[in-house]
Amino acid sequence: MRNFILTLSLLGSTLAGVSSAAPASIVKVQDSGDVLGYSELYTESAWQTILVDGAGIGLPSGNDVDVTGQLELTSDAPSGVNVSLDSATLGAGLALGVTVTRADTSVAVNRPVTFTLKNTATGQSMTFMLPVVGTAEQDTSLIQTVWADE
Repeated sequence: MRNFILTLSLLGSTLAGVSSAAPASIVKVQDSGDVLGYSELYTESAWQTILVDGAGIGLPSGNDVDVTGQLELTSDAPSGVNVSLDSATLGAGLALGVTVTRADTSVAVNRPVTFTLKNTATGQSMTFMLPVVGTAEQDTSLIQTVWADE
């Protein structure tokens, strides 16, 4: 019974923490202009874009306005995982181009990460939460690939 109450209590506090974060989505814009949605940020990637509403942090309005130099992105990602801000462009929302890397690819990552985006000119900031995932890589000589047409 105590475990059940503790579980409900932890779930309630986790959900309470999520509700205070701003909504964010992850996309990949292909060369054709098609937009693909993703449910998590992948490690060892530089092709994903985070979309957020940057209105609450004092950014100028406009389309195709590069605001990369005004922003700082930090996170509570696990030790050895780095999420860096490559670009930030205003449009219908704020598109954040990011690169996700790991110091040790033999260690798996699968957890929600809280990000803080700060406008360095105004000091205003916003937080959002997204899952970051990456599988533990093995010695590739141990992997046998079988092609269907062989």
